[in-house]
Amino acid sequence: MRKTLSKQKLIKNIVIAGLALTLGVGVLSVAQQVAKENMIKELNAKSKNIVYQDAQVEVKKVTGVVVGFSPRFDPKYIGIALSGDNTDYYFTISQDLKVLHKNSLSEIEIGDTVELTFDRIQGVTSKGRQQTEKRVNTVKFIRPKSSGGVLISN
Repeated sequence: MRKTLSKQKLIKNIVIAGLALTLGVGVLSVAQQVAKENMIKELNAKSKNIVYQDAQVEVKKVTGVVVGFSPRFDPKYIGIALSGDNTDYYFTISQDLKVLHKNSLSEIEIGDTVELTFDRIQGVTSKGRQQTEKRVNTVKFIRPKSSGGVLISN
């Protein structure tokens, strides 16, 4: 009789462990879904133009020369020219921007070389149009603008 009782306890423990494992996986998947929904809510709160539904977020880096800020004081956008490319790229500046190798963004000048780490967010506008936003999280100062003068001929 004792052996039967041990087998019953063993089976009961296996069933309980199986249920706990199944519930644990379910809780983990719910936690992941809640985290994604919270991220989308945060993105919606920061952006007025894009309604994020099933947003895709990629973290990317790019190195280039600063071509502009808009507006210059308390900028909301930064423009970068990539070497070998004839196009300027503008990025939205995140509210929690980190600046590396300088004290603040105001110390970075037009012509300086920087590395930007940004989120490339693909979402849907309120009118149903696909839109991509590039939001800079980190600006890493690489080197100052070259001090060479520009040769002007008559």
